Amino acid sequence: MAALTDAMKWYNLGGLKAARTKYHFKVEFFSSKYTAQLGGADRPARLIFDALRTIELPKYSIETEVANAYNVRQLIPTKIVFEPISISFTDTLDNRFQKFIKSYMNIISGSFTKQTKGLRKEYDDFGLKLLDSGADCPIDRIEITRFYGADQDRNSLSNKSKVTLWRPKIVDVQHDTLDYSASEAITWQISLRYESVTYEEEGESNLQASSRGEDPDQSAAKTTQETDRGPVDPNARNADSGNDNSYNALREAQLARESQAAQAASEENRQAAQAAAANQAAQAEENRQATEAASAAAAQEAAKAREEAKAVEPTTAVKQESESEYESALTAKRDTKYELDSANSRLNYAEGRLKQLEERGDTSPERLAQARQRVTEAQANLDSKKEAKAAADQRWAKANSID
Repeated sequence: MAALTDAMKWYNLGGLKAARTKYHFKVEFFSSKYTAQLGGADRPARLIFDALRTIELPKYSIETEVANAYNVRQLIPTKIVFEPISISFTDTLDNRFQKFIKSYMNIISGSFTKQTKGLRKEYDDFGLKLLDSGADCPIDRIEITRFYGADQDRNSLSNKSKVTLWRPKIVDVQHDTLDYSASEAITWQISLRYESVTYEEEGESNLQASSRGEDPDQSAAKTTQETDRGPVDPNARNADSGNDNSYNALREAQLARESQAAQAASEENRQAAQAAAANQAAQAEENRQATEAASAAAAQEAAKAREEAKAVEPTTAVKQESESEYESALTAKRDTKYELDSANSRLNYAEGRLKQLEERGDTSPERLAQARQRVTEAQANLDSKKEAKAAADQRWAKANSID
């Protein structure tokens, strides 16, 4: 329980000792030589990817060698190795990251083009490109800024820390795996290597000034000492530096005046709260009366509507029966029209089949007899559908004439 208790205290301390959270961050890509290619002509050199999902913070190791000095083995640091980090992005509908990675690869390589040639006999710009000196790194730096939020007094948001990766280069690109059984978002993932890392954070004095509610930029330039209770004139202290009692008396008098002012302000706030409560009670009473009046009016309207409904009920029943007959007649008319078209199509098909057999010179009497029989049946079916169509049209015309 000791570890759990310490963790709970750690997260509840607030101020300078509060722990940072993983979701308070932003990532910015900076490019000075390839702004138009990477971000477009209408975007600045600083590219903020709002499609970013996760990013690893820098990792590095220190390589050492073992030296034997007078039979004592000692570790000697030799170099620092910056390990690659990975960044994942969401594959959005506007192809934000896909456009970026395509532009980046077109800068450093000519491999991402359509290939229709066979065996090459000469150099054709396919493969990695040799970039100009001073422009060999499309991305100048990547800045990762971590935030916390407000300080303990909820006054300042300026407690941030920035990690910068210098001259990063993409060494690995991985797209996602599509799956019909999955509903997650498609992602991109890249790995970066970089040449250096720097850390920047706000100074201790600025953070302490922020926790007191002061402006960090102005606190360093102040010559008059200030506290949360008000300004204190430094001349009152310097006038008699050897007499602490005089300074203490001035300070106590100032605190007494501030206490009286605070009490007066508290009384004003109490009176204002009472007035606000009275206004709220009066407004609630007005709302209650208005609600009762609206309810009574609604009841009267409902009674009037019921009386009107009773008066028109017989007429409504007749009208509903007429509308039902009209809908039924219209449906029958549409159905018979469809059946007539189908019968006509079957007759055309039977006649065409018979004509093909006669033109082809088929001498089989059975096939010709069957084809003629189909034509006769199709013609009889068509005549029957015409009669049904005529009856449905008469029914619809009769229903349509009823007001």
